[in-house]
Amino acid sequence: MCRRAKRQLLNMKDILIVAATRMAQSEFEMSSKLGVSLRQLAFDPQMSTSIVFENDGKNVRGLGTIYNTFLTPAYARYVVLFVHDDVYIHDTFVRYRLNEAITRFDVVGLAGNKSPDLSQPSWALKFNEDGTYAGWQDKVNLSGAVAHTADGGAVSFFGEMPADCELLDGLFLAVNTEKLLQANVKFDPQFQFHFYDLDFCRACRQTRTFPRNVAHSGHPCECRNFWLTTMAGGKIAVQGEMAVITLAGPRYLASQSLAL
Repeated sequence: MCRRAKRQLLNMKDILIVAATRMAQSEFEMSSKLGVSLRQLAFDPQMSTSIVFENDGKNVRGLGTIYNTFLTPAYARYVVLFVHDDVYIHDTFVRYRLNEAITRFDVVGLAGNKSPDLSQPSWALKFNEDGTYAGWQDKVNLSGAVAHTADGGAVSFFGEMPADCELLDGLFLAVNTEKLLQANVKFDPQFQFHFYDLDFCRACRQTRTFPRNVAHSGHPCECRNFWLTTMAGGKIAVQGEMAVITLAGPRYLASQSLAL
């Protein structure tokens, strides 16, 4: 580890784990992957959580809206970890891992793409113009690894890490809040549950995968039915959401200041 990284680890930031779930608090704590895994992290006084329970029905709020409430000066001293409720965090010392990671980059995740096809609505998968699934993007550009409990714990290894990435998967995104505030980068609230991560990474521009010991209970292709319905003129219309993401524009070119 470099001398600069050692100095920064001596002044580690606190970790705030943020998630949203459809479950009530008791159900979340007893049966969700994230809720169960948080018990083993409760020993660490420098780790805290903020969970939005019963985020469903008429009370539902999009992830971008929820996450932005933690990208404010009140949370500048934290590394904020935005994570899905179906993720089990195995690593008891995740606070150390994340603090090590932010000595190198200000946005880190588990899996991503170093050179994605930005005409596609996914960091890893690709689709035909009619919306049918067409396999993976060039795997030489993929990075990271995630275990899938739904597949008996099988690990999806995407590629070597750490690696500089253009896009990261939103199931696990840790951010150096202080630096994001300086760069004035936030999530776009129009993307409620899909594409919020792609848009955020385009805004950040420079992101990095970092090895972390977690398991995801979903399947890497399970969300594809929510993705592409039409693609034309650099835009993607999303089934189930009234949002349209533009895959080019000056907004995505102005955030390189996030790189350390």
